[in-house]
Amino acid sequence: MSDPVRAYMAVCSDSRRAVCNFCEKELSSNITYFKRHIISRACCAPDDVKSKLIGLLLSGQHNVSANTDRLQRLKRTLDDVAVDVHAPGMLAGGKRPNTGTGVDQSTVDAYVKVMSEKERDYTDELLARWVYREALPFRLVESSNFLAFTRSLHPAYKPPSKHSMANRLLKNAFVAQKAVVEPLLRQSKENGNLVIGGDQWSDANLTSINNIVLFTPFPIYMETAVWPEERHTADNTNAFYVKRIEELGPCNVFAFVSDTENKMQAVWAALQLKYPWLVVLPCAGHGYNLLLADLSKDTLLAKGLTFCNNMTQFWRHHSTPKQILERCQTVEYGSVRQLERPVATRWKSQVTAAESLYKTQTAMEKAAVDGNFRALCLRSPTASQREAAAAAVMQIKDEANWDALKLVVDLLKPVAKALDAVQQDGGGLGLVMHSFFLMDEHFTNFQFPMTTAGRKLKTHSLSCLSRRRSYLLRPVHTLAYLLDPRFSRAACQPGGAEVGEAVALLKSLAEAHDTRAALCAARETDETKLPNDYPRPTRANILGEYTDFRSRTGGAFFMDTTWEEGTVRNPLSWWQAWAAHLPALTSVALKVMKLPLSFAAGERSFSNAAHIQGKLRTRLTHERLHQLLYVYYNSRSLSHLPVGMGGHVAAAPELGEGSRGEAAEDADTVGSDGEDGLDLLAAAAAMETIAHEGME
Repeated sequence: MSDPVRAYMAVCSDSRRAVCNFCEKELSSNITYFKRHIISRACCAPDDVKSKLIGLLLSGQHNVSANTDRLQRLKRTLDDVAVDVHAPGMLAGGKRPNTGTGVDQSTVDAYVKVMSEKERDYTDELLARWVYREALPFRLVESSNFLAFTRSLHPAYKPPSKHSMANRLLKNAFVAQKAVVEPLLRQSKENGNLVIGGDQWSDANLTSINNIVLFTPFPIYMETAVWPEERHTADNTNAFYVKRIEELGPCNVFAFVSDTENKMQAVWAALQLKYPWLVVLPCAGHGYNLLLADLSKDTLLAKGLTFCNNMTQFWRHHSTPKQILERCQTVEYGSVRQLERPVATRWKSQVTAAESLYKTQTAMEKAAVDGNFRALCLRSPTASQREAAAAAVMQIKDEANWDALKLVVDLLKPVAKALDAVQQDGGGLGLVMHSFFLMDEHFTNFQFPMTTAGRKLKTHSLSCLSRRRSYLLRPVHTLAYLLDPRFSRAACQPGGAEVGEAVALLKSLAEAHDTRAALCAARETDETKLPNDYPRPTRANILGEYTDFRSRTGGAFFMDTTWEEGTVRNPLSWWQAWAAHLPALTSVALKVMKLPLSFAAGERSFSNAAHIQGKLRTRLTHERLHQLLYVYYNSRSLSHLPVGMGGHVAAAPELGEGSRGEAAEDADTVGSDGEDGLDLLAAAAAMETIAHEGME
């Protein structure tokens, strides 16, 4: 027998939907849902119809125990509706009469539009994107406070369950993000400029994991691979990356980037033996971090860093001295200057902490002689507190400690600036060699103390810089510097041996470009199947065009505007603008300009994964971790590209002039560097300014 409520429903084009005969609203055709709609104040059905349906709903609960919370809640809800329907003074349809007071006495429910299925799905996806992109726990959507918040925004909206968030909606978000990533990968494969990078890390469960990040040149997280039981040897690691390169297509991969540990150097050699055209990029950020560590081993610098660590530990970790120092800072500077916390393995943080301590010297010296400090700290009833306070005062009064601290700040700040510059995404690989030239000039002209220890420090600094330069720089860095229009007339230029290696690499890359073009034209993958006389236009013309570029002759290169600072500030855009003048050289230069400066983007993926997993989500499966990290990382890294909702996914734009990224929010997040290197060039300029200030 048909349910009586069907008499009040009109069928619409969608079989899953129906229209109410009383209020003409389109709703789900679910019988129970339709009954609850008709008895609500949102519907203008007659009182007798409402009463009839109230009885049907109550009688329909015969399979549920009378003592269950579900039935009791339903009865209370229906009783409230019944009272409203039969209350004196109600008009037909359950509407209240106008009292003439100018105030509408009806509740807000009468004016709330019931959400359609399309609106609800759209809201669910917005909620899911927020949860995934902020790495929030799934249980948030079932929190009573969050449910109350959503009801206040729209009473008709019911958030999805945590199971839907962890499965259906996560899969939809993953697919939507993949629709943005895939065109970028496809374009990089077609151009043959894909860069692959990876490294190992351990999650909260001490499971060994390898993250794969691709650069297009935008960094894109691709894979979280659980390492098997086998050891992390160079052979096993090489086999892991060879498999990934084969999956991407060897001819499509232009470079490989990683940190500079000994095992990875062995992997570089093995990869280049198998793929001779592959460019190997050591992480510049890792190299500069090691340079800071080497420099800090000197006696004078170690003294300043030890003093910094001691002061930071004392004034940050003791509440009473901290309050006294903050009061003295407010009086002296008008505000509180926080002391930075140094991290043992992050050497830039040591420089930052030293600088923050040096800026509060006057206030700290006043705090050490403050009356409250003497009474509460130097005369503390606890022996350990008295000893710690006395040791701090003794170190503060020693001017040699402050001199050593100033030496740390003045000498190492340019290195810290260089480390900051190379940890960004994009900007041109030529900045790496440029920063070494600046640091060499800085150390050469720096005013070291006129003592034996000062002379030893100068020798030690120049030796460390030379050793790390040889350790880090490769021919591709020299080539990137030579092809960067910002440095074509720079005072410092590479030596003859370095230029020779760079030119040899240039010819090798031109040969590889011609070979790849011939393979694509013949639709082959095996180079041995190509004829010996296949065309090599890039190899034939590249040296001539390189000479024109370096000498600034031919075509528009005679014009001064071609080489103005505003024109050359973005090397990638510059080469794209002048590609018609140097077609052979441009085919190689564009690939070199898109190379990342470091593997900092991959390191950020480790931090992001640890943030998503967390100590309270250790049971998160690696498959789900991969999906969450894919959405979290790539949505931030590619935030400047359109991300579609549901089935409406906007196409990713072509890479080229005008493409830009969003600056990273902090050290654990990812992002592009603005206009492909403007921020990096500004950082390099700031570093150069600091270097010249140190010389003066």
